[in-house]
Amino acid sequence: MRSKSPELKEKIKEFIIKFHKDNMRDPSTAEIGRGLSIDKSTAYRYLVAMNKEGMLDYSEGRISTDSTMKMDENMTAAPLMQDGIMCGAPETESSDIDSYVQLPTALFGSGELFILHAVGDSMEDAGIDSGDLLVIRKTETARQGDIVVALNEDGENTLKRLKYDAGLKRLVLHPENTQRGYDDIIPDKIIIQGVLSSVIKRFS
Repeated sequence: MRSKSPELKEKIKEFIIKFHKDNMRDPSTAEIGRGLSIDKSTAYRYLVAMNKEGMLDYSEGRISTDSTMKMDENMTAAPLMQDGIMCGAPETESSDIDSYVQLPTALFGSGELFILHAVGDSMEDAGIDSGDLLVIRKTETARQGDIVVALNEDGENTLKRLKYDAGLKRLVLHPENTQRGYDDIIPDKIIIQGVLSSVIKRFS
């Protein structure tokens, strides 16, 4: 087995620290590769080796060094999911992580958070537009009136308000767009995956 270059190890560590400082998140192996003109697979192998040697911590896509951990003391790492959450008809659940985003705990709180892209217009009356970033607090329980990420028994997820329908005598997933007049979603079973915590707007 070929030994790993000590010089490249130091360059990778320095790149990670600078990238984290500039972007407030961990770099991906592809970003390390592009930044240092090495293959993505080479970056991965070096990260694994550096983890074993104690130069950094590399686990489940997260990279931590002594320097980045100090930066993260007042931050919460939230995975940014590759696929969006439908504000419309439900779509099949996807759990692929695109990257991690550092969120200030003073603004977003602590705990287990994840971020989704909003897709569709069914929650416009709640101030949620297609393209918004949705900060979701992971939980399996919610209160009536919460805006939730919900999964039904068919593996489809959507973002709607959890509402009690007095006529049906049950909870439903309620869209909020009076102009479009979307119908409530009434699955046999509602599985809560998280509750909306914050909406991050993008202005172009």
